Amino acid sequence: MKNLTTLIVVSTCILYVTCKKETPKNILTKQECYDLKKDSMYLVNNILGHWKWVTEYRYDQITGEKIFTTPQTAGYNKYISFDNTNKCCYYENTTLVGNYLYKIARLYEYTQFYLDSNLVLGYLTPNNIYDGFNYLKPCNDTLVIDQTAQNDAGSIITYIRN
Repeated sequence: MKNLTTLIVVSTCILYVTCKKETPKNILTKQECYDLKKDSMYLVNNILGHWKWVTEYRYDQITGEKIFTTPQTAGYNKYISFDNTNKCCYYENTTLVGNYLYKIARLYEYTQFYLDSNLVLGYLTPNNIYDGFNYLKPCNDTLVIDQTAQNDAGSIITYIRN
């Protein structure tokens, strides 16, 4: 009986160690990322510059399948840049595909629900009218843009400072 108990304990330990999944290097956990309740100037200062896409994680809207995409699997690169005039530009390879005004604000400015205190990246029309938002998680030289904030069909995109 003692040998059986020992065998079960050892087997469980081996199984735990071999089955433990590691977080991919380009996917950041919540603990490693920026606290979204901090000062907006900290967030603004940490997103300024040019960023290169490294991963995108999303669910297929029809099949529900998890899709993990990289520049290598997609066959192209994506870039995003933020400047201090509140302009945000999206590029695929070298082609400009989107040009937006942005504002770092508390989520409640968009939802009107006072408990929504996280800082978000709000997109504005040229007339300064709200046009959507995403959660931002800058972490040193990594930026995670969570586009699932408004619906579950969005992507979680990871960029590195370029």
